[in-house]
Amino acid sequence: MHTQTRKTTVTFVRPFQLDEIEAVLPAGVYNVESENDVLDGMFLPDCLRPSVLIHLHATPDTPGYGLTLTVPWAVLEAALLRDRSPATVALPEPGLEEMLLDPMVRQVMRSDGVSEATIRDLVSRLPKRKPFHAKSER
Repeated sequence: MHTQTRKTTVTFVRPFQLDEIEAVLPAGVYNVESENDVLDGMFLPDCLRPSVLIHLHATPDTPGYGLTLTVPWAVLEAALLRDRSPATVALPEPGLEEMLLDPMVRQVMRSDGVSEATIRDLVSRLPKRKPFHAKSER
């Protein structure tokens, strides 16, 4: 068995925080290095890595000064999972047509004896929503 350094990148789509660091880090692509044990030409599973090096970007306060952190592999993996969690992603509201095409909605309508025409009639009676405009603070 021998050790091989593997370099890769990870991408965070939103600002993130690593469990062991207080700072919130910006979204972006980060270089990561890990030492992987190789046994008979095969890498051992990632979960067996004790830690990885993550290279942080220079900041406006420290231009030209990068920082490399050693973090447990599990901490980086948890941060990536949180970043990709659909619970934190704001999804657009589905429209009426999309909802009426959903098989589960169709099933509930059938079991409740509600027709598509009834739904369309109810929706047509709803007051129109005013568009949302963010106010800028001065």
